[in-house]
Amino acid sequence: MPILNPLDPIVSDQEIVDALIEIENSPVQADDQNIFVFDAISRFRMQQIVEHFDALDAAGEAAHRDWVLIDNTVVQVTKEQAYNYFRELSEKAAIRAVAARVQADVFLAATETIYSQLQAWKNQYQLIV
Repeated sequence: MPILNPLDPIVSDQEIVDALIEIENSPVQADDQNIFVFDAISRFRMQQIVEHFDALDAAGEAAHRDWVLIDNTVVQVTKEQAYNYFRELSEKAAIRAVAARVQADVFLAATETIYSQLQAWKNQYQLIV
């Protein structure tokens, strides 16, 4: 049995699952460098904006909407931009989720994942570029 470092303890399965959830809910950076919160609530809101534009189109109105980024910067988006952001961010978040889940499974299968490994794993997903 390896010698354990009390400053780098073995983590529990729940800590691994919590880290996975944190990774899956971390911000996503679009190709234009705008950074979005893209958790489940934000995805739902963005989908609602796209649907709002569909309703405006049906009424013959053109419009834009304000969207607040993670740093509280406000950007105005058209229907096309909102749709493109939603598609791009969804794709990046899905790729991140698959990769993170594979690593979480590796950690869960291991019997001695240590805190520093978990932190390094979380840190590599702090922002999707």
